[in-house]
Amino acid sequence: MTFRSFLASHLESYLTFRQKLGYASFAGSPALHRAKELDDSVMSRGLRSVKQMDERFLIDWIHARLNRNSGTRNTLLWFVRGFFNYLIRLGVAQDNPT
Repeated sequence: MTFRSFLASHLESYLTFRQKLGYASFAGSPALHRAKELDDSVMSRGLRSVKQMDERFLIDWIHARLNRNSGTRNTLLWFVRGFFNYLIRLGVAQDNPT
């Protein structure tokens, strides 16, 4: 994978988990693109912990591009909600800001 933030190993394991559940493989999958975009945003903001990924950060991430339609924003929200639920199960996050 090409993740670079502190979330790299968690993003990789989340995508692997999704793949085992029968979702699309990594290559070209929409989930991979969403994960890379989240990772890039975490890196550009210099975040170092899950606690810094609050509601404000996620709203800014979802609305970062003005040309996103409501369907795309909902898809991003769906992805990050699932990712945070996964982090909670791992004990990495205490709550889900979505």
